[in-house]
Amino acid sequence: MHLPWKYPVIAGIVIIHVCILALFFSPGQTLSCQRRAASASSETPLPADNLTPTTPPAVKGQPAKATPTTPAKGGGKPASQTGRHNLKPYQTGHYQKGICPLSEKLEKEVGDVRSGVLVDLNSHVILWEKNPSKAYPIASLTKMLTSLMLLQRVEGTPGLSLDGTTITITKDDRAYFKREKINGVYLDEGESFTLQEYLKCMIISSANDAAYIVGKYLGDGNVETGVQRMNEQAKKLGLNDLVFHNPHGLPIDRKDGQRIENMGSAISVAYLAECVMQFPEFMKWSGTARDSIMHRNKPFDLNSTNHLLRNRVPGVNGLKTGFTNTAGYCIAVSCTREGRTMLLVLMGVSVKTAAPDKGKRRDEIARQLLDWAFQQPAK
Repeated sequence: MHLPWKYPVIAGIVIIHVCILALFFSPGQTLSCQRRAASASSETPLPADNLTPTTPPAVKGQPAKATPTTPAKGGGKPASQTGRHNLKPYQTGHYQKGICPLSEKLEKEVGDVRSGVLVDLNSHVILWEKNPSKAYPIASLTKMLTSLMLLQRVEGTPGLSLDGTTITITKDDRAYFKREKINGVYLDEGESFTLQEYLKCMIISSANDAAYIVGKYLGDGNVETGVQRMNEQAKKLGLNDLVFHNPHGLPIDRKDGQRIENMGSAISVAYLAECVMQFPEFMKWSGTARDSIMHRNKPFDLNSTNHLLRNRVPGVNGLKTGFTNTAGYCIAVSCTREGRTMLLVLMGVSVKTAAPDKGKRRDEIARQLLDWAFQQPAK
């Protein structure tokens, strides 16, 4: 039996349509359509876990510079694995007032302090304060922010590591140290040190040359860019009275005779200390009384400028000291006893005395205030 001619024709047309539809909706063609759709919406954000840190913008009028380091194999942690590099900004109310009266003797002792604040970190209650919100020179307390930003960069950037990333001292670096009379660990042209070594030089012995190199690194080879980023970071942390002109804290004498210093208030320094205390590597070195680096093929001793560590004041485990003639003797010190932690900031101690006392007065006042604080009931 022969079918009418029109039935084979209809069947052929149906088969052709089925083949066309199968080709259009094949997996390869579907993926191609998805890619075209994605490219048509280039502003769609990536998931947060896939975001990677970007190099901060260069100073206006200056090109961005490559980081002068030797990348380590591994060692760095992706930004999504930690939250410490995204610290919360300071807000009013972070510290609560719980001022306790000092003894008559201790009240007289703190008369030699220009500014300060003492906080029980377990409750964030302020037990004592003096001019806490007024900005004064902060000297080498500056290095807490320099260290914080270095640790943030290492922790937030894959491929960087404290022990595997190195920076080499250049001829220009050495010339700068000589011209500006920058002291520290006597870094020489051609020497290479790891970020870890620069960090502990800066924290333990308050080496200004090491701080300069780190500040330059933070600016991708330009120290002015690094300082700009330090000021930007201070603003991000809500510490608006912190102002930086260099990464180490030494005064700058201008040609017009004016002396410029890094500035900040005791309350801002206290919060900055709280931020950097979140990094175990900082606390490790700030609680170290003595260490060393290999320098000119010989061990070079690093002795802590925090004599409260050397004098074994019970519980002292950090943080940083500072001194210039204008700033006087300064300190941010943390102390833990029986599970309770105090944070003390003193600024401008002995600033009115005619002769430097090597920080002995500052240290004695700090010791007395810490002993007093642990005698106060927890709030």
